[in-house]
Amino acid sequence: MYKFRNLNSSHSSFDDYRTQLQTYFSSYMSIASCVPAVLFLFINAVISKRVSHKIRLIGSLIGMIILFILTTTLTKIDTDQWQITFFACSSIFQGAVMGLAACFPSRYMQANMNGQAIGGVFAITYYRYYLYQMKELENEAECRDIIQGVNKSYFWATFKAICCDGYVGSITFFTTLAVYPSIAVLVVSVNFGNKTALTNQFFIPVACFLLFNLGDLTGRIVSGMLRLPKSGSCWLPFLATARLILIPMLMMCNISKPNRHLAVMFNDDVIFVVLNLVLGLSNGYLMNLVAIYAPKRVQPQQREMAGSMMAFFFGIGLASGALVSDLLVSLL
Repeated sequence: MYKFRNLNSSHSSFDDYRTQLQTYFSSYMSIASCVPAVLFLFINAVISKRVSHKIRLIGSLIGMIILFILTTTLTKIDTDQWQITFFACSSIFQGAVMGLAACFPSRYMQANMNGQAIGGVFAITYYRYYLYQMKELENEAECRDIIQGVNKSYFWATFKAICCDGYVGSITFFTTLAVYPSIAVLVVSVNFGNKTALTNQFFIPVACFLLFNLGDLTGRIVSGMLRLPKSGSCWLPFLATARLILIPMLMMCNISKPNRHLAVMFNDDVIFVVLNLVLGLSNGYLMNLVAIYAPKRVQPQQREMAGSMMAFFFGIGLASGALVSDLLVSLL
């Protein structure tokens, strides 16, 4: 946020003097990250049978390392004048990993999803991903038998089998990205200004980011032990759709924004904390369930494509939610 400050202002805090870029930064970042992700996740699903895992994983990692080096280099460069053009994105690696995990029993997908959530809590530099042999030799042989070229009927058969899970994943991520972090990061404590650390400088890091990621991680872990509703249940799309109510509720919390139009209905820090925690818990739980269920709906040889398609569905939800978040910030 510091980089997007008003260069002509002497105010050291931006809570009361947010520039337009500081207000919309989280929304812009989500859009810049998620919209290109949809394109590359779709490409990844299409080429999953033509390009090997090794090329996709190693190639993506090399690209990410190069980008990280460039990003680190920029910390030594004065970029104050680059505020408007400072955005970038990447995503094929995630889709390739999900496609690979879908070939294995559900506990591997569970481990993959939990690893993503832990990354949100602990800012790790890198992590190692271990591959284990499948217990059933038949499944292992079928996963190694890569079919060259994608048959249309094969593609659509997989799509039809997992479309319900895909909807749940899309609407779940849509709801989350619509308000987090773009809306949630603008919420300030009702006791802001009383000179206590918790209600001032630590409120957003703890109440917004830490609680959401802990809730997300908890939801993913619980879904690995308590898989309810069952696969194919109508409760899954119902619960995912019901989460949409969290959007207006979070918008009615105590948000700090210049020229605010929407009235504050929930003038209590506890309400925001509970809503944000529910958002994280339900996001991790529902998303992890459908990521585990989807590969089980298809034949073993279709599981890689099913995993890649689910990553694409997730990308649609992420991108659409990111786009809507910009509009929601404008409506505040």
